[in-house]
Amino acid sequence: MLKDTGRGAHNYRVVGRLEPSTKVKQAQLRLTTIANRLEKAYPGTNEHKGVYITSLSNYTVREVKTSLYVLLLAVALVLLIACANIANLLLVRGSG
Repeated sequence: MLKDTGRGAHNYRVVGRLEPSTKVKQAQLRLTTIANRLEKAYPGTNEHKGVYITSLSNYTVREVKTSLYVLLLAVALVLLIACANIANLLLVRGSG
């Protein structure tokens, strides 16, 4: 397995957890400051590299969010139809 550990290896994603008192905008500002310092210190490898903070849930479902909403709607519709069928069966049994 080939492993690139040089200064130019920018193919890693980092997952972190914010302290409850830290806001996302504060963390974004702090990390942008660090990224700017790294860009000044290492212009050859860190030029035009930045930091973007997003929630883990947005990151994991960003491409399939619409599909998940459609699936949720379909499941809710099937559940509604099943409830209506059971209600009709109970009404028929009660009237008979």
